[in-house]
Order: sequence, then structure tokens, then C-alpha cells
Amino acid sequence: MRRLLPALVFLAGCRDRDAPRPLPVSEVRDASATPCPGVLCGGRCVETDHDVAHCGGCGKACPEGTGCAAGLCTSASGWATNAARLRGLACTPGERFAIRCPSTPEVGNVWGTDLYTDDSSICTAAVHAGLLGLATGGDVAIELRPGATSYLGSKRNGIDSHVWAAWGCSFVFLSRTCAAGSRRCAEACTDVARDPRHCGACGKACGVDESCRAGACVNGSDALWTTSVSDKPCSPGTTHTFHCPKGAVPVPQPTVWGSSVFTADSSVCAAAVHDGKPTETIVIEMRPGQPAYTGTKSHGVTSTSYGPWTCSFVVR
Repeated sequence: MRRLLPALVFLAGCRDRDAPRPLPVSEVRDASATPCPGVLCGGRCVETDHDVAHCGGCGKACPEGTGCAAGLCTSASGWATNAARLRGLACTPGERFAIRCPSTPEVGNVWGTDLYTDDSSICTAAVHAGLLGLATGGDVAIELRPGATSYLGSKRNGIDSHVWAAWGCSFVFLSRTCAAGSRRCAEACTDVARDPRHCGACGKACGVDESCRAGACVNGSDALWTTSVSDKPCSPGTTHTFHCPKGAVPVPQPTVWGSSVFTADSSVCAAAVHDGKPTETIVIEMRPGQPAYTGTKSHGVTSTSYGPWTCSFVVR
């Protein structure tokens, strides 16, 4: 009878080096566990975007009483805070700030949509953008952007923002999510249906004297009753197209100097009414400065007389 023991011993001692090694119980991971959406700091999953103990990185704690937004510790608090106060004398595009908005709101003025003027209330603009609730408050972060030639007005989340003409400095919010109707372009949220910098698609900018309507660039800039051409080069013969606000001229009326020929710092829309021209879309032509401008009352608009001025326009 043959003995089988040696063969059994041989088989027991044979090891397949390519076979997977069973993990110790301590190394077995629960496949149903949720992956860490942030960063592991000391074995704990944290989101460094808003964790005050790890703001912007593990162990980077914010001072007591402050918050964290977009990885920045809040450096200011209050609904009256605006970017103009935070930035100081210079507008440095790319500079970032985090602000704490208390749960006791004091609604302020806002100019713009997604891109806001730097004198807008940051906390009120954050509610407009859908990042905060009036009753809850919270922490938000902004980034400075260059000034724009115009700012869009809209009503969102119970907040009315206003349109404005050219302004020297702007800001956008830094956030992972955008408000309904907005799209993220780079790190900012914007309404590509109306934003002339991203009209219809991110990075698709409209040209000079164009506005964005329903995601398409159209001829003519959206104007306010206060819009003038004092920011345009004084190149006689050059024309500019504007879309004026609907409705009657507001009271007090915008300032107009001259008759038929107006100073460049006059309201272009009020000048058009003074001339009796339709104001839905107007075309103005730049003219040289005049030695004097005569004021008159016409079509409900009273213009003022003035002496010499460096640049003029007429409404065609």
C-alpha cells in the first residue's frame, strides 16, 4: 500500500505567491462607508472650506468668534460691510475676503447680478445670490474683480438688485454651488443669459456697446437714467447705441445740460426725451466740446445752461 502522507505534506507546504493575501480584520474597510468628501485631518474627515478648526488646511484654526468660508477666516462682520471698505484704496482683482453675516439682518443696497459693485452690501448680495437666508445668516467669501461698464439688476430670493452703469471695482462670490439660473464660470457664478462677459457660454464676451439678451449678444448697451457718455473717448462722429429704461423720466429728473447739443456728462436717455425721440433704443453721436450750452424745457424735461465743456453729443 502506498503511503500518501509525504504528498500531503508537500501540498500543504506549497504557496501560490500570486494569490491575494487575506487582509487582517483591522485592515478590512467597510465597502458601504461614505468616502471622505474633504480632507483627513488627524483621522477625521473635515471640509477645509468651512471648518473653523481647519480653515484652508489641517490645523489652520480661525480666531475665536470668527467663521470660515472658502478656506478663509472671516475678517469682517455685519450687513453694512462692503468690499470698498475691505479693500482700502486699491482695487486688486483676485484679492479675497470672508465675511460673517449675523442672523439679525439689515438689508442694504445691491447693484448687479452675480457680478456686484464693490459698494454693495455683501451680506444682502449673498441672499440675492442664494447663498444665505435672511433669517439664518452665515459666512461667505468674495473675490475682487475689475470694474465693469454696466451691472445687471434682477430680483432673486426676495432681494431687488439694481442696474448701474460703469463702476471702478466689482466682486463675485466664491462658492461650490450657484443659485438657480446661474452657471459657474471659473470660480464665479453668473447668469449666462444676461451677462455680457459670459453671454450664452463661459468666456463668450460681448463687444463694446453690446448687451446680452437671452444668451445672445445684441447691439446696444443697457442704460440707466443716469447713464452718460463721459466715460467714452471724445471722438467726434463716433456713435453709441443705448437701450433706455421703460417708463417716465424719474423725479428728481436726471441732469441734462444743453439743447439739441448736450454736454457729454448729461443723461443720454433724458436728453433723448428732451429731443422728443423714442427711447427704447437710441443712437447718440459724439461731437466736439462747445463754448456754451443753452438750457430749455422740452417734452417735460428741463435742461440747464452751461459754459464751455470739453465734449458733446447729439441724439440721432
